[in-house]
Amino acid sequence: KLFDQREQTGIPKLIDHIKSSVDVLPKTECFVMWEDSKVVDNVGEMLRLAEETLIELQPVIDILRTRRDKYYAHNDKKYFSPDAKLSEELPITQENVEKLLSFASGVCNGALGVIADYHIHSRHLDTDDLQKIVLCAHKWNNREK
Repeated sequence: KLFDQREQTGIPKLIDHIKSSVDVLPKTECFVMWEDSKVVDNVGEMLRLAEETLIELQPVIDILRTRRDKYYAHNDKKYFSPDAKLSEELPITQENVEKLLSFASGVCNGALGVIADYHIHSRHLDTDDLQKIVLCAHKWNNREK
């Protein structure tokens, strides 16, 4: 449900909500994004990347939604048959799940940065993460006040 656009809450709705509020949000901020190579410094760029990533992840989201609607939403033995070929019919990899979770975390963290003016660094720190944090701190310290 977290990624389903038909739901009243979730990542797509959060993106829409931020987009509809962009005029009242700070104009500059640094976001540590869900892809290791991308750091942006404004809300518009974050939203553009979030929408692009959502479109890119849509096939995986569709598989998850179909799994939920077809199998997981029903507590019925016929849906849990040993003959069911869920992994063959609707394949999803650990990498897919990690991308979705990283994306959701990145969007929520970006929204937190805009609204509350801080971020939660939930991933382990490696050299690239540390470099991005320092870059964010540098941009934050040099922003117009």
